[in-house]
Amino acid sequence: MTELPPSGILRRCFTLLAPLLLLPALLGACGSKDERIDQAFDAQVPITIRTVYLVDDRFPGLDQPTLEKAVKVAQQVAQERFALQKLTFLPLEVRPIGPWFTGVLGTAHPKEATYPLRKSVSRQMNNEQEQFYRQFDLKELLGFLPPEKAAGATLADFHRYLMQTWEMKLAKFKALQYQGKSVFTPEQSPWQLASNWMEVFRRQRGYDFMLTNTAIFYDLLDNPYPHTIFKHAKMGGMGEKSPHAPNGRGHAAMASLVGFTNIEYLHEADLPAEEAAEGLGAVLMAHELGHMLFELEDYYDHPRDCLMNTPPAALGYHDAWVALNTAHRVCPKCRPLITAAKEHWLDSLQTRR
Repeated sequence: MTELPPSGILRRCFTLLAPLLLLPALLGACGSKDERIDQAFDAQVPITIRTVYLVDDRFPGLDQPTLEKAVKVAQQVAQERFALQKLTFLPLEVRPIGPWFTGVLGTAHPKEATYPLRKSVSRQMNNEQEQFYRQFDLKELLGFLPPEKAAGATLADFHRYLMQTWEMKLAKFKALQYQGKSVFTPEQSPWQLASNWMEVFRRQRGYDFMLTNTAIFYDLLDNPYPHTIFKHAKMGGMGEKSPHAPNGRGHAAMASLVGFTNIEYLHEADLPAEEAAEGLGAVLMAHELGHMLFELEDYYDHPRDCLMNTPPAALGYHDAWVALNTAHRVCPKCRPLITAAKEHWLDSLQTRR
């Protein structure tokens, strides 16, 4: 074997080591899998959201500048928390809720309906409810109960207490008054039942995101989300399947801003317009976009700054917004779910081509 001079040895070493020295730079240029998927998604799947404000003229609401600011906040927060740069909202439309909602709903009777809402409901857990609860850890569910009720409680005990609470909330809803008139009149105002919204989502073709100022009672007892029932049993928002929604994702979302109004019991916050816009845009609208775009669930064990976190110790809109701002990132627990959803969406595009 021929010996190399010192300079030759150095050249040979450099030749062998150069690829290894360049590897970090090459990997950095390619980015992580999450980053590569994000970039491909932004390039191939720009998302445009058509939004409407459906006005129930019996109740107060927020003015249009505040709503438009909320839409901007929702867009900014969703871009940050879902690594979604090509997300835009079209200008906000405004229309009365009655003609639009009843026109879409027609005479349909939603399969989820529990109305006429009975004086009592079965407190025995059925198979569908039990299956629903299985997505949560029992310890997380028991966190919604008073300590004396939670000690030693089983899943069946939890369900019975939740149903009792639901009945109490229903009675509260039925007794609500605003300016001397009943707030909850679902026979005349079908848009006040969450089950009817489920049916409207299945039928409507006009919008991706619906805002409204009406009070909506949560009557979806096959999906008894404890963070909803134990708080007010009102529908603050939802993201559900909507096959004909304009965005092409097959889902739509809605949010009720009744918590920002001065209706007794449903009222949650006295906030200046700026903070109301931040609370509505981030805590409600961007959260519902997580359901709508990526089918993320409500989680009870995610970090405090996670947009999808809905812990038992529910925060008011302002405090929840402050909690979100403790970090500006994609939630590490949501991250693999978001990436998987984006991959699935990209694969679907390739299949169609």
